[in-house]
Amino acid sequence: MAVTKTECSPLRGKRLGYTDVLCKVHLDMHTPEWSDEILSKFDADEIVGTLAEAGCRAMVVFAKDTYGNAYYNTRYGHKNRCMGERDFLREFLEAGERYDVRMAAYFCAIWDNLACEEHPDWQLCGPDGQPCCDVVTNDGIPRWHSVCHNSGIADLMEHMVEEVAQNYPVDGFHLDMFNMDFGSLSCYCDNCRRLFREATGKDLPTVPTWDETWREFLEFRYASVERYMQRLRAAAHRYAPDAAVLLNYHGGPGFDWRTGQMPVRHALLSDLGTIETYTPMLGTLYPGMGTRYVRSIAPERHTEVVSWRMNRVTDFTTKPLAQVRWELFGSMCFGAGGMLIDQTLQSGLIDPYPYKRFAQVFAEANEKQPYFGGTTQRHVAIYYSCKSRDYYGRCTQEKFQQPVIGAYKACIENHFDVDFLFDEQVSREKLAQYPVVILPNTAILDDTECALFADYVREGGTLLASFDTSLYDRMGEPLNDFRLAEVFGLHYAGIFDCDTCFVRNIPGSLGAGVDSDCYVLVEGQARNVRPDGAAGLGDLHDSFHKCRVPEQFYSHSVHPPYTRAMDAVYVNKYGKGKALYYPWNIHAAYASLHELPEHRILLRNAVREAGFTPNIEVEAPLNVDAAVLQQNGRWVVHLMGFNGMHQACTLPDLNRPIRPSIRMEEPPVYYASLHMHIPFTGARAYNEATELTREGNTVRLLCKDVHEIIIIETA
Repeated sequence: MAVTKTECSPLRGKRLGYTDVLCKVHLDMHTPEWSDEILSKFDADEIVGTLAEAGCRAMVVFAKDTYGNAYYNTRYGHKNRCMGERDFLREFLEAGERYDVRMAAYFCAIWDNLACEEHPDWQLCGPDGQPCCDVVTNDGIPRWHSVCHNSGIADLMEHMVEEVAQNYPVDGFHLDMFNMDFGSLSCYCDNCRRLFREATGKDLPTVPTWDETWREFLEFRYASVERYMQRLRAAAHRYAPDAAVLLNYHGGPGFDWRTGQMPVRHALLSDLGTIETYTPMLGTLYPGMGTRYVRSIAPERHTEVVSWRMNRVTDFTTKPLAQVRWELFGSMCFGAGGMLIDQTLQSGLIDPYPYKRFAQVFAEANEKQPYFGGTTQRHVAIYYSCKSRDYYGRCTQEKFQQPVIGAYKACIENHFDVDFLFDEQVSREKLAQYPVVILPNTAILDDTECALFADYVREGGTLLASFDTSLYDRMGEPLNDFRLAEVFGLHYAGIFDCDTCFVRNIPGSLGAGVDSDCYVLVEGQARNVRPDGAAGLGDLHDSFHKCRVPEQFYSHSVHPPYTRAMDAVYVNKYGKGKALYYPWNIHAAYASLHELPEHRILLRNAVREAGFTPNIEVEAPLNVDAAVLQQNGRWVVHLMGFNGMHQACTLPDLNRPIRPSIRMEEPPVYYASLHMHIPFTGARAYNEATELTREGNTVRLLCKDVHEIIIIETA
């Protein structure tokens, strides 16, 4: 490469640590050995030089992959035979030194085909004793074989991580895939059966029983993952105490107990908060949601957000520039580092074309870095209950994960500043920071939590709760009454059994923007309640009888609106604050197949019922994500506009559509307004093309790009 360290490094003279780098590339090298052509042209200098020229300042490079192959001279593992006598890890480190690129060593912790072949007793097993394999592609072929956290793999991995820490001057470690099997029960190998019996005196439950034995089983799995994480982290720090250790994380929204990770407990083991944001799989809202989620766990810690440079994960295509900018800047605005995953070609080289595109993004990111990060404007907190996830949601994600996502989606589209609060670390002080707290079908609340929420409302907070909130015990069994009955000002009176219901005629401010004659469809049941101080408002209608297939049904699947059954929302003044309770699943509704604008509007009205006015209110189209941050005596408003392409589906059969991803190729053009409720001396836009005018305390904008930054100087 023609680029030298001096030419490519604007950071020369102020060497950054791995965690401080904004633009990173994770170079996937999960590489088999079945062809002599594989890795035959590997050139670390060419790869690192290409990335450095594009503006990349840190890389994750491979020490051990999912096949069980090592990429350095190891005494313990199996070195990829296609390398010959070479040491790729050392070559990467030497190239990184030449081009001033920080290097982290990658180890795959739980997928290891070779280990499973050589040590069948190490395999992660299902209840039937058969090995678990992860299917990571659409063709259904099980490519990656999983090892058990409690097997000999822990000894092997500890030796290999320690070996690299002792002999290679890496800046960090990326230790990947600590999860249990994604889609089924695990692990039931002989080691796990023995260890569980030694710890509890019981046999491992082979089906979910949702009793004390099952609770012990889940804790056993959580502890197994935690112990493995801690062991490898300690191995890395034994000889490299200053190296950043990233432990990959599957405790985020979209994952449940099956992965063996809790939201806070396992996240805090890593030196960096990390989240993977694969938009084809998890949706376009996920980069912002994942960043807010992980950042909320430990706001003072560095955060790293990971996304593929390819359109459908591993297809060797390159995402449009607008799409990459949306995914990265939606996280970087909070101060997170952005990492793009790339993959080597069969030759061991990389495709240089994407980096022509990424050079623009990396350069833009580094220029904008002074405006990234800061303190969020505290407004709405979404409560994430791991207890409800595990013991109420159980095997059905729609019961808890869907309400969380629906609440988040409504908040973002209404341009409310939103953070997450977690049951693992909730406190009086954390609650007091937020004027509004949402309990999205938070079925399980213990005595401590109920006391905290009662105090929160009594002292002036506004609580928004839905459906089964506080109605289940610690094992996920229904109670006779809400544990927050006094706060809600009502009592539980039974299940209103329907397949769908309809909400209408909500009066006053809670129904603003929704025509009183409009029947708002809601999937699922509702809850009968008996008011005890709460005021009931609006109408909830049954649908025409319950669907009785196959003999009795009306037209297609959803029956039409029928008779009025109960009030649609209950408002209770409690101390200085108030609680709003919706007996139907308002939060899940806005993430359902039948999501409606009215769901979002009703949620907007509920948040506004708190009467809180943020320092800066954002008014923008629904497809614009806003982040309002305070930094160094000024306010910075980030606007991220998503301009999705049309989506067309092919139907091989009605239940299996071929659905292309919703991508963005062209930047959006839109109007926005910032309503200022603090004294300010001026406002300016980062982009010259943005048209900005000030009318009193309102800043009006015409934005023409994916990402815009408005800098507000205060008096």
